[in-house]
Amino acid sequence: MTISVLLIAALFYGLNVNRADYLSHEINDAFTPDYQNTSMFRQTVSNQLGEVLDALASETEDNAGVWNLLDQDSGKNILYSAGTHENPAEHSNGYPGLDLNTAPLPKGYNFKLYFDGKKVTVTKDGKTVDIYGDGVYRPEKSMWYVPGYTSNTSFSYDNMEEMQVTLLARSEPVTPVSGYTSLTYIPQAQHNLKITLYAGGVFLLLGAIAFMLYLLLRKDKKAADLALARFTGWFWWEFKAICTVVLVCLDFAVMIHAWRNDWFLWGICTVISFFCYYLVVNDMRCNHHFYKHNIFNTVLKNYRKFERSKPFQQQMVQRFWALLASEILLLLFGFTVTSMIHPSAFFVMVFLLLVLAAMVYVIYRYVRRFQNTVYDMGLLMNQISLVKSGDLITPLELPADADLNTASVDLNEIQLGIDYAVEERLKSERMKIELITNVSHDLKTPLTAIISYIDLLKQEENLPDHIKDYIEILAQKSDRLKNMVQDIFQVSKATSGNIELNMEVLDYGKLILQTMADMNEQVEASGLIFKVNIPDSPVMIRADGKLLYRVFQNLIGNALQYSLEGSRVFVTLEHDGKNAYAAVKNTSRYELDCKTDMTERFVRGDSSRTTTGSGLGLSIAKSFTEATGGRLQINVDADLFSVRVDFPLTQQ
Repeated sequence: MTISVLLIAALFYGLNVNRADYLSHEINDAFTPDYQNTSMFRQTVSNQLGEVLDALASETEDNAGVWNLLDQDSGKNILYSAGTHENPAEHSNGYPGLDLNTAPLPKGYNFKLYFDGKKVTVTKDGKTVDIYGDGVYRPEKSMWYVPGYTSNTSFSYDNMEEMQVTLLARSEPVTPVSGYTSLTYIPQAQHNLKITLYAGGVFLLLGAIAFMLYLLLRKDKKAADLALARFTGWFWWEFKAICTVVLVCLDFAVMIHAWRNDWFLWGICTVISFFCYYLVVNDMRCNHHFYKHNIFNTVLKNYRKFERSKPFQQQMVQRFWALLASEILLLLFGFTVTSMIHPSAFFVMVFLLLVLAAMVYVIYRYVRRFQNTVYDMGLLMNQISLVKSGDLITPLELPADADLNTASVDLNEIQLGIDYAVEERLKSERMKIELITNVSHDLKTPLTAIISYIDLLKQEENLPDHIKDYIEILAQKSDRLKNMVQDIFQVSKATSGNIELNMEVLDYGKLILQTMADMNEQVEASGLIFKVNIPDSPVMIRADGKLLYRVFQNLIGNALQYSLEGSRVFVTLEHDGKNAYAAVKNTSRYELDCKTDMTERFVRGDSSRTTTGSGLGLSIAKSFTEATGGRLQINVDADLFSVRVDFPLTQQ
């Protein structure tokens, strides 16, 4: 809003910026009813007298135009007679037979200027006007610029004392049908100046109001400036630069030509120009990088937008072909222009240098973009390595316009997803461990008490036989429940990774034989035939002996429990120089489902659930095997059930 005050000040300053000494006279002229009392009239008549005297002093063809101009005025706004005392009407446009020096003023004329060769006498409405005062000419008072002043020596002609000139002026100027008169512009100029002053007063009042509003609403002005800056920032820099240059040129044209003829137009143009300049300054002040919004960057931005719609590999190939096409087009353009217009050798050299500079600049932009892409690719590869090493927190930040920005965003989202999944899995595992540990602990306490009371009941004498049978069943079921709780606790520790390991180098064959020897009573009582094929030479592996002992204890126990009566069980150990393969094979007494994973918890070979197994033996075996660095595989072929436990060989 403060700019309004500056605009109004510029308007008034522009009314007469080059004639400030006469501003007060011109303002008075605007409100003077009689145009003959204005400084413009005095100046016009004085200039007319000076031209007539110049023409009399030098009778040449150049000065003949003065008489022609006066004679061609069809409105006869100025009547004149000029000559010498001997021939006073040598030049005249008066009526035939009318002596302007002696005759009364014709109808419609009320002003007369008479020069007798020394001084000027002016009469208006029959009264003599004092034009000399004290005889000293003062321009600032807008006096008559005529001969006769003691201080004015501008009029000096050899035969001036012989000259005699009479000028008559109409009381109301008449617009001539043909020709030209300098008097008719005075009333129009008064009218224009009056309108300008009125408009200036209105604008000044509006400017004062705007300034008051600015004081009250100066915080809102900042928001208004930003809104204007957003509007002007939408246009390209080239368009704004061209408009600014055109505005400056128009302002110079108006300042040179319009201000003398139409002050109102000059003032309006000044206000509009100042507002336009304010928009330019505001745009530069608020839009700090306004020059970046140009046609070249806009085309480049749209091209990159089109580029990003393609896969990355197509972007790289397409960018190379775009570079090649640009270079060829620039080269063809340069040769075409220089061959068509046939300019000078210097122009050809300069133009081709400019084309060469454009080609180099395009290559530079391509190389810089390529370097940024390669650098971003390195950052992306490093980020993948970080993710591989377990860093799921540090994100990869690439610029929004980078070619690999989408890939970096996807990788960051993958990191977050993995981190979230890992956290959820760890949380779930911890909950399971805590649950199983607590449940196992809570079950052990009452179970221990039950087993103790069952032992006490066994020691009682004189119990009926059926009561003893009940007690025996309770003892079997409590032992089974005790083993099941221990198995659940062990498998949970193994799968969660919380089991304690004591890794050592051991003989795989001896461990299997030791396990079978410890289970010899069960083997003989089963009625099954065991075929054992263990090498005599040591087969050394690295594992936890106690856990591996438990693995084969479960596998052999599983074979004893589920093998067909009287069938054979094969226990073998082989190696290929790199890995050792131990296997336990048996024929199942139950029909097996090939689609069922036997290592899942609580999965048993008998679907009727009438056996005493807990369904955790194979699950524990697999968990312990994997915890010690081995691999357990199960193969079911019809009723043939095979379990293989592999370990890499190691040196002794």
